[in-house]
Amino acid sequence: MAEHGFGWIPLMCCAAGLAVGAAFLRRQHGAANPVIDMMLFRTRRFNVPLLIDALATFGLVGFSLFNWQFMQLVLGMGPLESAVWSLPTFLVMPLGIALATALAPRIGKHNVIAAGLLVATVGYVMLALLQADSGVVHLVSGMTVVAIGIGAVSAVVTEVILSAAPPERAGAASAMAETSAEFGGALGIALLGSIGTAVYRSELAVSAPDDLTSKELEAARSTLGGAVETAAALPRGTAESLRNAAFDAFAREARIASVVSAVLMTGAAVLIATLLRTARTRPGPEAPNPQRSTMTGTGRGTCTPGQPRPEHGG
Repeated sequence: MAEHGFGWIPLMCCAAGLAVGAAFLRRQHGAANPVIDMMLFRTRRFNVPLLIDALATFGLVGFSLFNWQFMQLVLGMGPLESAVWSLPTFLVMPLGIALATALAPRIGKHNVIAAGLLVATVGYVMLALLQADSGVVHLVSGMTVVAIGIGAVSAVVTEVILSAAPPERAGAASAMAETSAEFGGALGIALLGSIGTAVYRSELAVSAPDDLTSKELEAARSTLGGAVETAAALPRGTAESLRNAAFDAFAREARIASVVSAVLMTGAAVLIATLLRTARTRPGPEAPNPQRSTMTGTGRGTCTPGQPRPEHGG
């Protein structure tokens, strides 16, 4: 849709997918042994962390599309060099996991998740300032901060999801946690990629050199790689103008994707800090207390039901 606009075929495919999903969920409601236990979604302590798990991977995986293209196409790095520059993003994630594990018993798991999301928001704000000439340090620094925050979230959120499910449904809860993370990543690639493609095409249509043919312009507007390839066959001055226009359009594309991710992370932090805190503090049915099965006297010992009370002399 980002490339060719809205049409009947994409809309019909979306409608068919929604219909199949609705039929599947309806079937799960009446199944004796459902694949997805819909009863688990009735508590905030389960569905809110599940949503947070999906949103955390949404931005991290979705922005990876722009990360690699920026290093290789805009900055002109080779595959090995860009891979080396990407190492800090993965190496610092255990740091976020270690910090979250240490802080969770002290300040609470929901506070750790909210803090991790806010740290990731700071990283996305840094990436929202990215320009075509910003350099690799700016890009890697922003992604590193994001990785620390998402690492902290991932260290705790799965445990929160599992603790909200009954012990006999722990396997199903674990599978849904994994699925939500995978779904969030796939959705991030699809949505951020579509938004970015639409922004890139519209920006380049305005800023591309006027002496391009319609075929050359369409090839340049298709992808950033198409613009670089098209520029390689043009005269030097036109090629330089096309590359600069394409790099600026792609940087704007990455900035908008960063802003979307930052807004989602901030919203997720507010969600986990309010709804989950409310669910945790809301009084529920009181658990049975085994100590109530005994009767405690004041200085007179104890007795259990069915045992005669000792008599005391005056």
